[in-house]
Amino acid sequence: MDINQMSETEKIGQMLFPAAYIHDDEAGIDEVTQWIKKHHVGGLVFFHSRVSAATSFEANQEIQFYNNTLEKLKELISYYQSISKYPLLMCIDAEYGLAMRIENSNSYPFAITLGCLPESSDHLIFDIGKQIARDLKEVGLHMNFAPVADINTNLANPVIGYRSFGQNKVSVATKCVHFYKGMHSENVLGSIKHFPGHGDTNKDSHLDIPTISKTRLQLENEELYPFKYALSQGVDSLMVGHLSVPALSGDDNLPATLSPKIIKQMLREEWKYEGLIITDALNMRAVSNLFLKKGELEKKAFLAGNDILLVPFNISEAIREIEATALKEQWQSSVMRIIRAKEFAGVLHSQQKYDNITENALGTSNIFEKVAKKSIVNYYESNDFSQQDSVHLVLTISENQREHFSSHVVSTNSCKEIELLPNDISSDFKLNEILKGVDTLIVALFVPQLKTKNLFGISEEILALIDEIALKVGCRLYLFGNPLAVQLFKDKKRFQQIVLVPQKELEFQKEAFAYCSEKVDAGGINPFNS
Repeated sequence: MDINQMSETEKIGQMLFPAAYIHDDEAGIDEVTQWIKKHHVGGLVFFHSRVSAATSFEANQEIQFYNNTLEKLKELISYYQSISKYPLLMCIDAEYGLAMRIENSNSYPFAITLGCLPESSDHLIFDIGKQIARDLKEVGLHMNFAPVADINTNLANPVIGYRSFGQNKVSVATKCVHFYKGMHSENVLGSIKHFPGHGDTNKDSHLDIPTISKTRLQLENEELYPFKYALSQGVDSLMVGHLSVPALSGDDNLPATLSPKIIKQMLREEWKYEGLIITDALNMRAVSNLFLKKGELEKKAFLAGNDILLVPFNISEAIREIEATALKEQWQSSVMRIIRAKEFAGVLHSQQKYDNITENALGTSNIFEKVAKKSIVNYYESNDFSQQDSVHLVLTISENQREHFSSHVVSTNSCKEIELLPNDISSDFKLNEILKGVDTLIVALFVPQLKTKNLFGISEEILALIDEIALKVGCRLYLFGNPLAVQLFKDKKRFQQIVLVPQKELEFQKEAFAYCSEKVDAGGINPFNS
């Protein structure tokens, strides 16, 4: 792939990475085909379907699930590579594995779970990055838009939350680097995101532009720390978020993705960063409605200093508008970075690599078991708490019946279990009668959803019930799922104990039972600062 043999329009095309939908109609596939053949786009970003890509902000649309998504992805990658004049860089968001976009594929622990690992177990994060990279290579993908380097500064953040490694900037920074280097060890590209930091926001940039109203010094001490550290450790790809950061851009309304002060001046000149700079998806509403003229948004993103423009709206108009800037040296530099990335990922070595993708099933691992043993957190215990106190009742709040943890606690303690749904209490539920003769009980709360929206899917009545129980008897709360849900309980001192079990998978339930039975210690660390 010789840049000197490419026309100027072909070079600009290399900077554009449009969306490709795995489950798309014939017209959609034909459109991608034309982008590849006519405009020589540099790569593709794969999404499950048009509905799934839009559900972040079109919540009324139902996603349809398929059994053949993985095979269809392989077929599309092979087809698109076969028709491209220049080898394509194939990309996806796989923060916790291909399962983030593809059903029936490998899933790995979430970032918030890995944030519960002590520093001595950070090698597991490297291993996870490595295994995810292998899964991507198996299907012909070269780049994973991960990890998230945002700090969970605002625990009510609607879009980051479980995707962040936690609230401690040093921990977030080091864990990001371990994940990134794990992928790099397999020659798969990553991209830390969302620069300059999406953690302290109360808006979802899929919907609107969030503003971070902090001083430059505050940003340097917090949000920017993981990014600066990661770049110092050799991380060479960074995604810029659609965030308004006036202290850096000098503009109250300008997203970081469109700010030359943030990208050219700060990243390139001040930080001396020479790696790839990638926009967040340009179809996100934080930026998509800023300009009426077709191609203007893409031109502004180019002028700001981005190398790769993700999910551009108007390919032909974007190329024309960028070419009209006559900044040949700038797009030449960007294309050279893209070519180096393709070289690293092995994209340029052999076309056969994509035509003969192996049909082997994706590899499985015991990573959940390893992480579970080191990530359960004894978040709080009262001064008079004793693990040896007999448990008289288990109250399981879950969307599923017969949870492993609860069943084994009931069997071990020869006690009764009551099951409730997380969003409903039956009218015949009589708390005072249930608590007769009960001194100590365990509430096993299985948090229904990962995101903070609607109290994580837990009804106010259920939360009030748990608080009331904690006031009346000795209550040990085992919270399974997103640890951020613990913030729903304002007074932790009501409880005898609060244990955070960061995921609900069987391996985590087994480890939680072993801890409850005093067979093992809680090996995790608090992912929050308090």
